[in-house]
Amino acid sequence: MVIAGRRFCSSLLSLVISFGLSCEQAVVLDSVLYFNDFETTDLDNITGGEVTKFNGSKVIGNFFRSGFTLELDGIPDHDYLQITFDLLIHDSWDGNITGEYGPDLWFMHIDGQKVVYTSFANGLCNSAYCPQQTYPENGWRFNNPGTGATRKDLPAWCTHTQFSNNSTLYKIARTVGHTSSKADLRFFDELTHPTNDKCDESWSLDNLKITLLRTN
Repeated sequence: MVIAGRRFCSSLLSLVISFGLSCEQAVVLDSVLYFNDFETTDLDNITGGEVTKFNGSKVIGNFFRSGFTLELDGIPDHDYLQITFDLLIHDSWDGNITGEYGPDLWFMHIDGQKVVYTSFANGLCNSAYCPQQTYPENGWRFNNPGTGATRKDLPAWCTHTQFSNNSTLYKIARTVGHTSSKADLRFFDELTHPTNDKCDESWSLDNLKITLLRTN
């Protein structure tokens, strides 16, 4: 779906900072190209995954050692894509630890370009141990579990197992330079766990929106 654009600046402060654009130069048009809250179970243009229910809402997921791809074509003229979504990290993600149970990594690629490449830890710190995660940064950094999260108190995906650590919600937004009439967006994980069980650790995604940005 494409809607009429409008002139604005303050809502794109991150774009101005990231690309060195002045407020007057920045964005003359924003229009929503794609939005999916998965409530209608619409998976058009999506490869991989299924729509399921979590905490009273529908999401795409849950995923374990997998993910999905959104393919868009016939995109109108634009200079940037702004991608926003809700990422739900379920149960026992172990962040940056290495070995049998980690690291637990998550990625978003656009046309093969790494946009998000990070790790998540979904546990609590105590006097003896504090699992570390990279998010909200990319690469390999050390932040406490839940850093940058909007909520940390959502239900676990599988509440009946010993691995239940609740679910954590991250509202993620990224803006990337892009001018092609096509875009392939891939969302996937590299989870490390000795068993192939979605109840140990998994993720799902909701409210995926792609906005076109044009500059003058």
